[in-house]
Amino acid sequence: HNLSDKMSDNGKIKLETRAEVKSKAIETLKDIDTEIGKVMDILKERGLFLTTSFVITTDHGMVSFGADTEEESKDKDYAYSQMPDLMDTINKVSKKHMGKDFKLEMVNDEDKKASPDADAILTTAGLQVQVKFRKEPRDELLRDIVEALKDKPYYGDHMYQDQLQVRGVPPRFADLLISPKQPYHFSHDFKRAYYAVNQHDSLDEDAQKIFTLVSGPTVKGDLYYDEEIYNIDIAPTMARILGFEGPKSATGTALDDVLIDEYKGPKLEVLDFPESTKIVLEDSIKILIETESESDININRESAGKSDEDGKFEIKEELKDGVNRFIIEVVKDGKSTRKVVFVIKMTSLD
Repeated sequence: HNLSDKMSDNGKIKLETRAEVKSKAIETLKDIDTEIGKVMDILKERGLFLTTSFVITTDHGMVSFGADTEEESKDKDYAYSQMPDLMDTINKVSKKHMGKDFKLEMVNDEDKKASPDADAILTTAGLQVQVKFRKEPRDELLRDIVEALKDKPYYGDHMYQDQLQVRGVPPRFADLLISPKQPYHFSHDFKRAYYAVNQHDSLDEDAQKIFTLVSGPTVKGDLYYDEEIYNIDIAPTMARILGFEGPKSATGTALDDVLIDEYKGPKLEVLDFPESTKIVLEDSIKILIETESESDININRESAGKSDEDGKFEIKEELKDGVNRFIIEVVKDGKSTRKVVFVIKMTSLD
């Protein structure tokens, strides 16, 4: 992160330029590669290499923000927080919808609570901002805020509450998430000029994309897999490689496409769901799945029955307003495959 002013918590001196940060990152990766090589050499010496599996991954990417150097930070707008302009913009739009008495606060201290009369609060970890309204805001208000921000040089991306829920975030995490464009930021420190720093609370692809390498006797060789996966798929894949299913509460699934045939789980296709999300007006939904014959079917971790001889199974579920998540799990011969689909029940499509 390189966020400290002069000295980090572990005693390392702050790097002064973005070029130094990049160089240090490359140096660290080389060191890691060397240490992995030592492990591989020991495994080879002991005749264990060919029966050992490797999974190398990370939890997130990284986004650079602020200026490249301290000297550059003195006269670059993006070195300073854009939070004041963001708050002003949200204030202006919200007052048009909610009246002149609308009150917006930034709460970024663990011990601080919003004022009883605050209508909305902003919180930030440095880059993106969570916007939460005390009362559920109308969609029109949130859309107008986004439209007002799109012309700003610092605007990068946004997500509404239903989109966040589809990503696995609790419902009241935020009504609106606003992510800045590199190298802008929404730090709660308005006076500090940031330079040569990095953070990962961002919707930017540099933060969202990660590298993962999997190898071993149960893994296909010479395969570059570029389909979209999530880091929640890593743990079930590791468990499958080790010969068991887990974690028990997993929502991700083992990456069958990278495993040899005997380690694959049962096939699972959700029909009439070209995407993982569907928007409907009805109070209930039918979801047809296709899998192996006589497979056990679990919906949201509860038994729903077995597929028929052709592998078909129809799910019938009542819907609540808003986002409905269905974890569909198929179990056959001790192996499981999961897919998560979302149905958003709307009162109208306006």
